[in-house]
Amino acid sequence: EMTASYNDLIEMFGQPEEYISGDGKCTFEFVIEYEVEDEFGVESSYFTLYDWKGNRPHNDSEEFLVHIGGKKFEDQWAAKRALELFKKTDVRYG
Repeated sequence: EMTASYNDLIEMFGQPEEYISGDGKCTFEFVIEYEVEDEFGVESSYFTLYDWKGNRPHNDSEEFLVHIGGKKFEDQWAAKRALELFKKTDVRYG
């Protein structure tokens, strides 16, 4: 989990897949593919960012708890690192 505003997520990653899940517990999902290069080569993976059970505030500038999905620990690290870089730089999506 991490804390960010919906507007910040859009600035970081562009528009999400907006939908209402069949059980109504999720209204958006960002699917982010990334690569990490080290001395062993390049590894590709992805993480997802989503709201859960109506925790997204009505004000898109208000921060809230964003849930992180992925298949391995490094996926959560990559999502949190993306947020750190966003806050430290002026690099924006688009």
